Amino acid sequence: MRGIIEFLFYMILLWGAALLVFGVKVFSFNSPLLLFVVMLGVGFALALIGKRWGRGMLLIAIPMAVLLAHLTAERLWPTVEEHSRARTYRLSPDVNVDADTPPPPSDNNFGFDSTNKRKGAPDFGIQSRMLSLECANTLPPAVEVRMLDGMDLHPIACGLKGIEDMVFSTGINPMAMFASLPDSGMVYRVERQNSSFTPAVTDNPPGDMWRKSILSSGLDRPMGLDWHAGSLYVATRTAVLRLKIPASTTTPEASFETVVADLPPASATEYRALTIAPDGSIYLSMGAGDAKPQELEWQRAGVLCITPAGEIELFAAGLHHARALTHHPHTGALWALEDSPESLDLHPPPEEINIIKQGGDYGWPFCYGFQVPDKHLGTTTICNATDAPVALLPSHSTPAGFAFGTMLDAPARYRSMLYVALKGRMDDAQRSGFRIVGLPLGDQGDLTGWGLDVVSGLATSKEIYARPTALAVASDGRLYVSDASTGIVYRFIFTFDDDTKSVTAKEDGKSAGQDNGEG
Repeated sequence: MRGIIEFLFYMILLWGAALLVFGVKVFSFNSPLLLFVVMLGVGFALALIGKRWGRGMLLIAIPMAVLLAHLTAERLWPTVEEHSRARTYRLSPDVNVDADTPPPPSDNNFGFDSTNKRKGAPDFGIQSRMLSLECANTLPPAVEVRMLDGMDLHPIACGLKGIEDMVFSTGINPMAMFASLPDSGMVYRVERQNSSFTPAVTDNPPGDMWRKSILSSGLDRPMGLDWHAGSLYVATRTAVLRLKIPASTTTPEASFETVVADLPPASATEYRALTIAPDGSIYLSMGAGDAKPQELEWQRAGVLCITPAGEIELFAAGLHHARALTHHPHTGALWALEDSPESLDLHPPPEEINIIKQGGDYGWPFCYGFQVPDKHLGTTTICNATDAPVALLPSHSTPAGFAFGTMLDAPARYRSMLYVALKGRMDDAQRSGFRIVGLPLGDQGDLTGWGLDVVSGLATSKEIYARPTALAVASDGRLYVSDASTGIVYRFIFTFDDDTKSVTAKEDGKSAGQDNGEG
């Protein structure tokens, strides 16, 4: 009996050491020293078993320990594999997919559709492109990344390091772009070198940078932006401001008035998103911050609605940290990207895409993912009464911005897609973010299939080249994306040959120009 107990003890020791070997790659503090210590533990356990029972017993102990450690590691740290073609993301269980679509993976793992050829769906190819970093004065001046076929990225603005949001104006000069830089307290105005806007203007060559000027400085962490009725709205650490835009870039900085003041201060890691409905109602995200759930003020962990009359109400609750908000261009529904807590029990919870409705409860802190109860706070009864997300994104991917492709001057397959920028975490060894993904949508915003990588390869295990944040579609029909790491704003260029365009016309039933003109 004593021998059995000793054997079990040494097996647990060997299993623990082997488990640490599997876990080294996901630890944010991994280092050669840590690997050395872990291997030292493995050698120690093997030496004890060999000494006590002889080398023959090692033939049994080693496979058993490695197998158990592997199974445990798969449970504790679900892997997010790289694939050269496409990455797929979990959809809500009520999303209907055809029989040719692979089933959703189990637990919180994210599987891969290696063919990406669903019945009746277009086939997206993958190409390698060089992404220019030259204007950021970094080395290397360009990196090779992966994009969907028919796409390219051209830099149009530099010097905006730390950019988190951007929005385009409409009206007299619809091609004026505004960018927020929270850490520097600035909002920039960015325009083409030729300030007069003509819809027929062709794409600038890569070297033709837009000019930028400071619109407002000294602000208290300007974050989310939106444009409404000729004014720029800015969410700051404790307020919402309305900026009156000068008619000329030579005019001194914009004046502003406070729309809402004395909000609970945003924590150092909190970001506040902002969007405005056609009726002038302001929707503002309020993260949980650093407070414990039982200490939260009523405004936090949800979305506030600020009416045109200045009344403030809690529109929806149960959102740990909504990083981006926008309205669907057809349905008017409010969509949100949720940055989930860093860890929950031993599992990092997945990030979420939610459709926000008035009075909705989206689970936090009791539930996560598809209504999964928290081990300590949640129950099945509580979670079944919450509103489930429409899709999940990989843990630690940090979704930072999104845009609907409805108004893109591009083939139908690219217009019927939700584009999401995954900023990524600096300490995430798996590099789950650092990419732009797309989820195919129907006309009414219903998810119609698996998502896939639109742009990937922005980071390796050793280097981070770009951290995409905001996405916006301008009146020129182009999609723009900002990079907080280098301060570059890129414009997506869609390049198709005549054959591709003819295929697009068949699958769309009408020309892209007609769709955009009516949309």
